Amino acid sequence: MCIPWKSAWLKTYFCMIRINVPVFSFSSYAISHIIPILLFSYYIAHMFEIQGDSNMFRPYFPLLSLKPSSYNIINLMLWRLIMQLDWQKNPLIPVIAQDAETNEVLMLAYMDEEAYNLTLETGFAHYFSRSRQRIWKKGESSGHTQEIRDVLLDCDADTVILKIKQNGVACHTGRRSCFFTSVIQNKIILEKEVDTDAIYGVVDTLYHTILERKNADESQKSWTKKLLNDKALMLSKIREEADEVCVAIDEESDEQVIYESADLLYHTLVGLGYREISPDRVKQELARRFGMSGIEEKESRKK
Repeated sequence: MCIPWKSAWLKTYFCMIRINVPVFSFSSYAISHIIPILLFSYYIAHMFEIQGDSNMFRPYFPLLSLKPSSYNIINLMLWRLIMQLDWQKNPLIPVIAQDAETNEVLMLAYMDEEAYNLTLETGFAHYFSRSRQRIWKKGESSGHTQEIRDVLLDCDADTVILKIKQNGVACHTGRRSCFFTSVIQNKIILEKEVDTDAIYGVVDTLYHTILERKNADESQKSWTKKLLNDKALMLSKIREEADEVCVAIDEESDEQVIYESADLLYHTLVGLGYREISPDRVKQELARRFGMSGIEEKESRKK
């Protein structure tokens, strides 16, 4: 008969009493003595469980009292004790998502501690968006989620590889991988597999297009690139378009109001792209204001 969980750990506790380990020094003693003993007993347990000859050792190794189904839990506990990410030193860590079957690199993102824990707890990739300044579950809008198959730490425990099953595509452009531009070949090597306009909406798609123009080679001419390279011009156009919206609302047709509003939205998105502020953060601010009067909102800014 297997000894219950509590009894197994009580044996360890009473063993400490027998060897006169003071209760107040448990933490330091655990690090230097108890944890190594547990590690050793776990592997002894695993070896003898496989050989079917573990009963004679159960009184001496409490972990032998655990059923084989408990080994995954012990593995996780021991792994967390041995390899820990230093979130104080690195509040954000880079994370590479890699296909578990093909080893294809799909994307690079970042995690904070909360996103990392959510990933382990849910089995789906969660990241921290630096542009949106919030945690997001991969695929929360598109449905293109990433199922975790394994989590690998590098030798310094400051970078993570997620071995995943990618549902749909990984890149917001509609391509399977975010790494689709070859520097050597000087061309795009992956075709779009999904229409992202239908998934993310025109505003988000336009914003990402603006960022692509921002990072494009100087030889690729565009109005967006010109605005981004000339801050004074960009600001003057935003002011100009805002004034034209006011004039259209006051004097012109509905069609002209829509046209001028589209111009203002585009130039405002260019401004957001210049500052690398995601439209999602504007949406978050609008959501925050729901249920709050304009007077209350303005008063809150003064505090």
